[in-house]
Amino acid sequence: YISSRNRSIAKKLTRKTRKIKVLKDNQEIIDRSSTIFLGITPNVAYKILARLNFSKNKKIISLISTINLEKIKKLTKNKNVVRVTPLPPIEIKKGPIIICPPNKGIKNLFKYLGEVIEIRNEKLSYKFWATASIMAAYYEILNVSSSWLIKKGINKTMANNYITELFLSLSQDAVNKKSQGFKKL
Repeated sequence: YISSRNRSIAKKLTRKTRKIKVLKDNQEIIDRSSTIFLGITPNVAYKILARLNFSKNKKIISLISTINLEKIKKLTKNKNVVRVTPLPPIEIKKGPIIICPPNKGIKNLFKYLGEVIEIRNEKLSYKFWATASIMAAYYEILNVSSSWLIKKGINKTMANNYITELFLSLSQDAVNKKSQGFKKL
């Protein structure tokens, strides 16, 4: 179930599959669902969550980046909350997905979308987020490397192919040898 709040997105999604049902409001979605995904911005969360009624038997999966578990529990008046932190590569079914607290059902749901890492202490998640900030630097390294090759006379397509294959192979090598520690690579 999805909300009709953004009609154009709802229309696009319903064209993709018949399984998606557009409902008139968020409360109807909650009432008809056993598991609720909170995929909204923090500002929207503060505006709408306290006005909604989440019965105690509902499972809540919060994808909200900057609102901690305790605050989500207070806003929803529900203790059955798991915080999930996927990163952009989830789109290609890759990358780490932090789940806090550990939950077998939620882990089974997300294990097809990336590598699930379950943690008990929510404060640890902030350390993982800090390392995720290197994504921008990583892409800039790709950009600078490819641009350098292009300036040296290499065709753009060839330069991009070379750089992506180089970094893909380096990443795969790191995956294959991660038990050795990265310093030895």
